[in-house]
Amino acid sequence: MSSRPLRTRKHSADSVFVLILVCAFAICSLFVILFGAQVYSGVRARSEENDTVRSGLMYLRSKVHAYDKPGAVSAGGLYEDSDVLMLTGEPFWGIFYNVTYIFYRDGALHEHVQLHVLGDDDPVDLNQVASWHVLPASGFRAAEPRPGVFELTVYCPDGHPYATTVTVRSDMGRAS
Repeated sequence: MSSRPLRTRKHSADSVFVLILVCAFAICSLFVILFGAQVYSGVRARSEENDTVRSGLMYLRSKVHAYDKPGAVSAGGLYEDSDVLMLTGEPFWGIFYNVTYIFYRDGALHEHVQLHVLGDDDPVDLNQVASWHVLPASGFRAAEPRPGVFELTVYCPDGHPYATTVTVRSDMGRAS
């Protein structure tokens, strides 16, 4: 008779041990899931930023290639402490040409297009000027280290730089 209560106590102790083990497993699983979700959200946010900035850099590369004529692309000058990439279009209708300026301002990379009359350096005074925001950024750098070679750097909102080098094919017969 004395052996029976001892078995019941041992069985109860086994049940409590199994219950504690299951709870510990559930708590560890919860922490692993929460940690994994945090890591995933960080990777996803960085991936979206990468995609946005790389798409913006590809846009800049295609803009430079679209203006691939001798002397049409230049880097330099400053607009509110930002480098400026200047793209000069071919004349149209025999009297006009456009100049596109790409620069950083107010937390974004901007593109601004002005219409000019041939032989006159001042832009045509129009009420509507084409200007738009290209992508969010914290800075922009445009440099021409060698003739026809342009280094373009866009700084993400968090300050991380992304750069590309573009060679203008029409300048001095170089290929990119």
